[in-house]
Amino acid sequence: MKKLFVLSFLIILWLLMSGVYNPMILFFGILSVILTMFFMSRMNEKDGHTTEVNLGFFTSFKYVIWLIKEIVKSNITVVKVLLSNEISISQKFIKVPFSQRTELGQVVFANSITLTPGTVTVETEEDHFIVHTLNFEKSTDSELENMNQKVTKIEKQ
Repeated sequence: MKKLFVLSFLIILWLLMSGVYNPMILFFGILSVILTMFFMSRMNEKDGHTTEVNLGFFTSFKYVIWLIKEIVKSNITVVKVLLSNEISISQKFIKVPFSQRTELGQVVFANSITLTPGTVTVETEEDHFIVHTLNFEKSTDSELENMNQKVTKIEKQ
């Protein structure tokens, strides 16, 4: 049942993102989704490593909306820095601790950091990430901690 749901979701997502609805393209799109699911299930059988998705749907949805707003705000800040006459960049590498219990939660947090303009997750250590910031300010640490807490909340207990 779960595979059927994932398959249906991927087909619908593909249809919405492609925007092309002629029969040949539909056939190849659905075939590519089915082949992808087939290869993924074979890979899971061979290596035995599966990623358990235990993220809450509604909390994840709220997080994505919040993240989009943060990305827009960060874009505006980066554009202001780039368009200003005096470029005052205070780039820095910082250690950002994470509190996620699962690998998936840590991946979501690291990718969320990288998605916000001006920050890139460079390395993963045992209990923290190394992050490069383009314009480090005192509020950067608290903003990253806030993001860390929001990602931790989307993980199911």
